[in-house]
Amino acid sequence: MRIAITQPTYLPWLGYFDLIDQVDTFVVLDTVQFERQSWQHRNRIKTSTGLQWLTVPVVFRDLLGQKILEVEIRDIEFRRKHLRGIEVNYARAPFFEEYFPLRASGIWTTVSSISYPRLHAGFAFQ
Repeated sequence: MRIAITQPTYLPWLGYFDLIDQVDTFVVLDTVQFERQSWQHRNRIKTSTGLQWLTVPVVFRDLLGQKILEVEIRDIEFRRKHLRGIEVNYARAPFFEEYFPLRASGIWTTVSSISYPRLHAGFAFQ
């Protein structure tokens, strides 16, 4: 049996999904310390003018020990801006129409809630 354990990532890269495909059990480890300015709550997208950072505004309460699953989103309005940025820059990409609604749906209240619930789409979980 092969298992992979990784922390949640905002807008996971292709290798993240390849890793999921390669193992029998995939564990999202969100009970560890949240790191500011990390891939846990930000990522980059390609635009016509270069790379653009998309950073989720979070409530950072504890310098030592705040767990990823405890980190709340500070301002839900970021969602509209991020989704629009993705739509404008990727609308012509293959499979955009199929997968964009999965990214746009769901609960956006914590770093964990925006990172891994959408992973369930397209995978058979036991």
